[in-house]
Order: sequence, then C-alpha cells, then structure tokens
Amino acid sequence: MRHPIVYTSLTSPFGQSVRFCLNERGIEYDIIQSTREERRVPEHLGRHPFAKVPVLEHHGFIIYETQAILRYVADVFPGDPLVPGEPRRAARMNQVIGIVDAYLVTQVTFPISRVRIYAKKMGLAPNEEAIKSHVPNAYTCSAALDAILGDQLYMAGSALTLADIMAGPHLAAFASTPEGKAVLADYPRLGRWLDVISQRNSFRKTVSSKDL
Repeated sequence: MRHPIVYTSLTSPFGQSVRFCLNERGIEYDIIQSTREERRVPEHLGRHPFAKVPVLEHHGFIIYETQAILRYVADVFPGDPLVPGEPRRAARMNQVIGIVDAYLVTQVTFPISRVRIYAKKMGLAPNEEAIKSHVPNAYTCSAALDAILGDQLYMAGSALTLADIMAGPHLAAFASTPEGKAVLADYPRLGRWLDVISQRNSFRKTVSSKDL
C-alpha cells in the first residue's frame, strides 16, 4: 500500500507539524521536497493553488492548509486522541491553533525565526532593526501562550493535542534564535513545555538541529 506523501520543505515549521503528527501516529510517509520556484509549476499548483507547502496526499485525496491536514491525520489514522473530547479543552486547543496561525506565524516565525535561520544558512546579514521591531510582538505571543499553558503539561491539559503539534515546531525555531532565547527566558513554563515536546520521539524524528 502506498504511503501518504507530504509535499514540503524540511525546514518549514508548517510541514514539520504535519510530519510530527504523522510520526506521533506511527505512520510511514514519503516526503517530496520543493523550492519556492518549483511550487509555481502547474503540477504543484494543482495540489496547492497558492504555491505553498505542506500538502498531504493520501490514497488520491489531496489536502492543504496545516490545520486541516492535522485534523485529517487525527481523524483517519488510529492512535491516542489528539483532539480533546471535553468541550473546554477542545476550545483551548482551537484557541492555541488560532493564535499560532494568526499571530505567532505572522509576528514571530516569519519576521524573526525564518529571517534568522535563512540568513544563517545562506551566510547573509539580516536586518537587525527589522528583527528588533518584532520582539515586542514575540513577548505578546509568548505571554498569551504561557497564560493558556499555566501549570499544565500540554496546552490543553495533561495529554498531547493538535495545539502542541501545531505550536511546537514554530516555538522550537524561535527558541533557536537569540531573540527567542531572551524572550523564552522570561516564560519558564513555556520553556519547560518546549522541553517536553522536544523529548517526544515523534518530534525528534521530525526536527533536527540542522533544520533550525
């Protein structure tokens, strides 16, 4: 039987969330990597009309958008529940996913983490002032997630959910930057949560130091 296919970049935190979820389920999958230019060819645009990744292909079913892929994986493949059955915990999970998509990605991942990681890999000097201007937003995002986490082990309680799977790669990338180290030092509970996430076998199979 053909494995699911993940179209992605290994360094994409969105793609890492999808792979983290599949690894958590113990599902074997194939990876097809692509550059930004390769995502604009008709074949890929047929899978993702916005020329992005990740995309999941499973037995002829093609789906894009990280949230949608994660929910599909949680629904289709057997394993421990990744979506809480209790309404308030499910709401918290959805709240964290929304914060990641609406704020963490746009205010932290793109302007700080991605710039730092890309500059490091390419040997370029990033715009330090531009990065610095986004640090206050990083504090806001971190404070919001820390408040939701509280003293829980995971974002929505005592069990791993899609909220952790969505947030984990983004915060791991941020934590690898000087700004992330400084910001997260003020939120030890969030740092502890990231340590717990990072120690899961499914996460270690997904994210390596060379991806950060």
